[in-house]
Amino acid sequence: MFILRYLYTIWAALLFFFLGTIGMLVFTIAGLFPKKTALRICLTYNWLWVHAWGLLTGVRYRISGAEHIDRNKAYVFVANHGSMSDAITTNASIPVPFAPMAKKEVRKIPVLGYLFSKVAVFVDRSNPESRKSSLAAIIDLAEKGISTLLFPEGTRNRTGAIPLQTFKAGAFVTAIETQLPIAPFVIIGARQLLPNEKPPMHPTTFTIVFAPPIDTKGMTENDVDRLRNEVFVVMERLLITHDPQYKNFPPTTTLTPTT
Repeated sequence: MFILRYLYTIWAALLFFFLGTIGMLVFTIAGLFPKKTALRICLTYNWLWVHAWGLLTGVRYRISGAEHIDRNKAYVFVANHGSMSDAITTNASIPVPFAPMAKKEVRKIPVLGYLFSKVAVFVDRSNPESRKSSLAAIIDLAEKGISTLLFPEGTRNRTGAIPLQTFKAGAFVTAIETQLPIAPFVIIGARQLLPNEKPPMHPTTFTIVFAPPIDTKGMTENDVDRLRNEVFVVMERLLITHDPQYKNFPPTTTLTPTT
């Protein structure tokens, strides 16, 4: 069984990077088209990539609540971040075209760095000008019908001892400044694919649950904390309700100030 697990891991990893290499070709060809068309080609390939990979590796995606998402609108999607596999899950589950917001360091990752450079909005959090330009990019994408995705925890919740880490303000500032509805959802089961983020991999089922989006029309910077807290409570309760790991976890009633 131990040997089979590692053979499975090698197969899953090779297949993932094979499809990623094809993606580099697709993304390069897509660059010959206008920006909106190119982005949609890349995002469509991402969806096909993760579903083909899942089909051939025994990884399944169980999605609920997607009916809350209007396919004719752009959103600021926010999700919990517990695993490196979240990039796979979000591409498999978000039912509209979206561009993830990513740290500039992601560009350095082989293959994935190139692919992200074609679809992501990069930001250097220490640089106010970078934050300003990323906001402008999100507004431009929204005008083209493209949503964006952020992980409000900022870093991975590696231990999973609590459902969610404290949320940073960035996602909520972005939603309010762009006046886009914020669409919370949670990812369950991601850690089971690669326990402790070390081989071997295990076939698993990802459960993705969407909550109804929250409108931000008319909100101002004074509403950032209120919006952040509301989304935190919604996402934490989704995890407590749907993730067996947290079924006895007491819901949060007091939240820390924005950071």
